[in-house]
Amino acid sequence: MKIIDWLGNFLTPKKDSTINFETFRMPESAVAVQAYSLFVCIDLVATISTKCSFGVFDEKGQIKKSALWVMLNVKPNKNQNAYEFWHELVAKLLYYGEVLVLQKKDQLIIADSFTKEEYALKDDIFSNVTRGSFTFNGLYGSSKVLHLKLRNTDISQLVRGIFQMYEELLNSATTKYHRGKYEKGILKVSAAARGANDFEKNFETLMNDYFKAYFQSGNAVLPMFDGYEYVPGTAESTKKYSNEITDIVKLFEESLSRAAQALKIPVSLVRGDVASIGDAYDILLSNCVDPIAKLVSCELTGKFYTVDEIAGGAGVVMQTKNIKHVDVFSIAGNMDKLIASGITSIDECRVEAGWNALNEDWSQQHFITKNYATANGLEDGAVTAENKEEKDEPEGKEDISGKEPGGNSGNT
Repeated sequence: MKIIDWLGNFLTPKKDSTINFETFRMPESAVAVQAYSLFVCIDLVATISTKCSFGVFDEKGQIKKSALWVMLNVKPNKNQNAYEFWHELVAKLLYYGEVLVLQKKDQLIIADSFTKEEYALKDDIFSNVTRGSFTFNGLYGSSKVLHLKLRNTDISQLVRGIFQMYEELLNSATTKYHRGKYEKGILKVSAAARGANDFEKNFETLMNDYFKAYFQSGNAVLPMFDGYEYVPGTAESTKKYSNEITDIVKLFEESLSRAAQALKIPVSLVRGDVASIGDAYDILLSNCVDPIAKLVSCELTGKFYTVDEIAGGAGVVMQTKNIKHVDVFSIAGNMDKLIASGITSIDECRVEAGWNALNEDWSQQHFITKNYATANGLEDGAVTAENKEEKDEPEGKEDISGKEPGGNSGNT
């Protein structure tokens, strides 16, 4: 049985089929639990990462929508759009710890497998690079490819030891489940019935026909021969059955938690808890997504730009600001403060909110209110509580009395 088939059959059984819990005791069952846990966690991060956008900046620090921008944000190659490409790249990076990308005629191709020869003072060499059934001929130096390395081993090796413990617990729980799942009882046979001439025939009919039909039916009546008495099992077996189901569910949850911790994902996100989900997303961004974005940004910048261009401010940035949903009404006050203090222009605020820039002269200007002044400005006569009254007084009044300042009339 293939692991993926086993997992699919277990999670989505057919309506007219029953689950064979004996498969829990197969070696691949524990591997399937491990694969399921890793799949859920890796798919979560990969899906979230697809919401990132790529800023391609020129030496003036301005976004340049060039062919590279289109390739990274829209169509990396002929067979994948940006969502499919980055989802696959991040998933492979998380699982295997590294991923190789070739650039072929303005296309980015993710390798399925490759051979690497490492060197200390020159480029590492990649060979036997494959994508699907196609193999790329030749050798590729590390300066000619995109090689992203997150760690020195794949995640399955990191968590394998932990899941070995869960394998034992899972086998134990499913064995108990299997024992407590079905109805059990005691059949009492009297001495007179055992001594009858047709005892063997009656006993075989009762066990193979009557009891079989009785246990397989929702509502049924069990006919009994003279001298036979069936005593059903106690309600304790039903209670144990329920407990074993709970134990199996808890083991799946625990395996998810361990896989999430290995990938630095908040456990509450993989379990679907909605309490403090905003804080959980902040932790996910800081501990898991931001390091990936930094790795990708550095690799793209280093391979597509020269040293002088990078020193001048050019580069590629994998921007994670689009991951969290932005409610413009909830951030309206903060946006007003950014514009009023001159930190951002109207267009810059619109872009951060997920809107298109207006690209008008007035929308690209920076404004500042009169509430802001320099520290030196206060000493140079800015309005304060102490001198406000003095500032409000006019410097002089027009003399309409016709008198000299000394108090005498202007007429002699």
